[in-house]
Amino acid sequence: MFGKKMLRDIVASKAQFISIFFLAFLGVFIYSGMRAEWEGMRVQVDSYYSKTALADSFLYGTDFNTDTRAEVRALPGVESAQLRLELDTIADLPNEPTLRLLISDENRVSRPLVTGGAEFDPQGDGLWLDERFASDCSLRIGDEISLSYGMLSFRLPIRGFIFHPEFVHDVRDNTQLIPDASLFGYACVPASAVPIPGELPYNQIILDIDDSASADQIAELNASLEKIPGVFHLMPRKDHPSVSMFEAEIAQNRSMATLFPILFFFVAALSMLTTMTRLVLSQRTLIGTFMGLGFSRRKILLHYVSYGLWIGLLGGILGLLSGPPFIAALLYSFQRVFYSLPVWRSEVSVISVLSVAAAVVVCVGASLLACFRELREMPAEALRPKSPRTGKHTSIEKTRFWHRLSFISKWNIRDILRQRIRSAMAVAGVVGCTMMLIWGIGIYDSMKESQKFFFDDLQLFSQKVFVEESFSDSSFSGDASDIQAVDERAIRVTGGEESMIFGARIFGEGSLVRFEDTKGNEILLPDEGVILSRKTAEALDLSVGDTLSFRLLGFDDDYEVEVRAIHRTPFEQGFVFSKSAFEKLGLTMSPTVYLLSEEADIDVNTSGVSEVQDEAFMEKSYGQMLEGFNMIIWVLFAAAVLLGLVVLYNLGSLSFAERTRELATLRVLGYPLPSIKKLLRRQTVILTATGALLGIPCGFFFVRLITETVSDNVDFPTYVSPLSVALCVLGTFAVSLLVDAILSRRTAKIDMVSALKSIE
Repeated sequence: MFGKKMLRDIVASKAQFISIFFLAFLGVFIYSGMRAEWEGMRVQVDSYYSKTALADSFLYGTDFNTDTRAEVRALPGVESAQLRLELDTIADLPNEPTLRLLISDENRVSRPLVTGGAEFDPQGDGLWLDERFASDCSLRIGDEISLSYGMLSFRLPIRGFIFHPEFVHDVRDNTQLIPDASLFGYACVPASAVPIPGELPYNQIILDIDDSASADQIAELNASLEKIPGVFHLMPRKDHPSVSMFEAEIAQNRSMATLFPILFFFVAALSMLTTMTRLVLSQRTLIGTFMGLGFSRRKILLHYVSYGLWIGLLGGILGLLSGPPFIAALLYSFQRVFYSLPVWRSEVSVISVLSVAAAVVVCVGASLLACFRELREMPAEALRPKSPRTGKHTSIEKTRFWHRLSFISKWNIRDILRQRIRSAMAVAGVVGCTMMLIWGIGIYDSMKESQKFFFDDLQLFSQKVFVEESFSDSSFSGDASDIQAVDERAIRVTGGEESMIFGARIFGEGSLVRFEDTKGNEILLPDEGVILSRKTAEALDLSVGDTLSFRLLGFDDDYEVEVRAIHRTPFEQGFVFSKSAFEKLGLTMSPTVYLLSEEADIDVNTSGVSEVQDEAFMEKSYGQMLEGFNMIIWVLFAAAVLLGLVVLYNLGSLSFAERTRELATLRVLGYPLPSIKKLLRRQTVILTATGALLGIPCGFFFVRLITETVSDNVDFPTYVSPLSVALCVLGTFAVSLLVDAILSRRTAKIDMVSALKSIE
């Protein structure tokens, strides 16, 4: 009997229950889908690292040899140590791409994953090439590639295609924003295949550390490794650029997967509470009859709770079944642009299944709260109609301002204050809609503002020429003021128990790069000291006036320098020196880059020139990244519109049902239909305006949350244009007024005889 009654009640209030179903569905759909996405990334990358024995630590230095390797292997806690030479060569292919060679005579640590061709042989010949690079450059197994490094040129045949665990984020350096396999790739090469006489000048030792080693043992090992002659820097796996970037991506996706469903579950709880409260009140006499007939309160309670149970369970199960395959596939198509994994597969965990239970608990809990009060009454009391609330004059009604308001305004204010829960829920739905619209468009605006800030305001040059030591600046023609030399290096800073590597740029005379502080004021390079980027200063916990010590790559001496200023830049985080400040430390500037104010016709084959980048090339990567974010923005837009439609339609239906008697009275008293629609629209506008105003700061908060946690290598300003805010607010009003227009049609269909019949 109770089952049939539940079905009849659901059909009678199908609009409200369908909206609750959608909210429960969306909450689980988004949570389980996004969790399956980032957990899939977590599982697949861990499996990838394990299968390929990704190094636990990386030793960087100069002139490592077999004796150095033997010394490292003898240290307690070292399972394996492998010599490696990392070399950036230029491939004789279209666009003159950079091919990074990983040269070694062993294959124990950080092994390549072969996807085609012969298995990697560290004693063989040829090279094993990055699969994406080979695809973009139309290369096949058996083809030969001509490579050059300085004065050295050689040809190597392709023996196989590979993925490598150190290139999940496959970029050359921090100047390349997203991977571009047509311009940069990598290859594993046996030491015997490289035509360099004598023992190779290895610059890396990659280590496999005993998994059972304690934190203290690892600290002792690290201290011993840093004392080995020729060692410049010891980098643990977690600090490797590719590893740390992918970990940051997983952490960011994990945060978003948690934030999204909270909003939908919260609104679902409010919707269920409002719907069940109305249902229970309308069936108050029926509940009293059940109790009078001998049905226990527990059985009646379970009956009404079952509404939330079945709605939440059905929505949750459908969300769990559809979320992981749909959302994971959607987001993975975006992730593949930035990251390179051999397998992209989602993983559904127990916690994802528990999200269904969360949806059920939310709906059941709301149902329980809605009917618990009525079931506490005695059957005789429940059989009587509920006494209407005693009307009270609010404080606003006692003011002179109240008497100046129109009837429509007075009616709406009283209705809002009388139905506080319903009104609060409408505001919450509008807040969520506005917030997600601003969240989506704010991310895009912040990216566009970063592009403008970096390429238009900070970078005043048109061309960037990378050179080698043999290059002479006499090759450039034109005024010296149109050329600025830059020395780009890596420096090591020790902070606490760990050391960190940062980029350093030393600028010669010129003004082709501007620097601004966090307030937008221009900073001139000081003749003494250093200026730091904001993200670097935060990583080192430094402020203006502090002193730090650093060591340059290839040098054994430590240098102390004072922080003179902190600047903000979207990219190229690190240290900035003027030439005079650098030389006052007893160091010599050796230009590695020349900035040109106007593009010049420079051939890469020119002696000493390794690469030429123009402004269009540098903006290309950024444009590709923005295109990738468009998908996320559209997902947020769709979720915002859907949330607004579902919540506002549900509330509008409830509100209309509760006010049918009042609306019928107004029509009988002679109010024309357009005036009644205007009255209803006024309340919609008031609640929408309130929700939109509250949603704007919430949207800004979430935009800032994303821009501040993207990566330590980028520093996007949080920016949402006034036009974007206006469009988001207008979009929210459009959704709200659309729902109002749909519901207001019901006013003309009110059966006034039934609506005005006295309650019996």
